[in-house]
Amino acid sequence: MVLKLVSPTHDAYWPMIRAEADKRTANNSELENSLFLAL
Repeated sequence: MVLKLVSPTHDAYWPMIRAEADKRTANNSELENSLFLAL
């Protein structure tokens, strides 16, 4: 998620990323843990 936000080429995906971020805030800890483990 952080990589996508940092990438300037994903400006078109900003609205989608923000929407996903809003949904993920509820389960932020679980999702972040899974993403970091995947990396």
